Amino acid sequence: MASPSFKPTPTILPFTEEKIAARAHEIFVRGGSVDGLDQQNWFKAIAELTAERQIESGKPLDSTPIVTGRMPSRATPRGRNTA
Repeated sequence: MASPSFKPTPTILPFTEEKIAARAHEIFVRGGSVDGLDQQNWFKAIAELTAERQIESGKPLDSTPIVTGRMPSRATPRGRNTA
């Protein structure tokens, strides 16, 4: 039986792909709309969102590199030819 003083720590949900994509687009625009920086913008978006969440939660900022999430695939949709 659990102790009556036990309170579970609330879990912070990861960012949605849509939220990361929106921030990555903001970074793309802020950076002068330079093509070819998709991955850098994606991971910078995750880093910015994580830093904001840590500040809002009052937790100290962690200097550990953030490697969470992954960019969606840019594969060609089925039935479409690129040639």
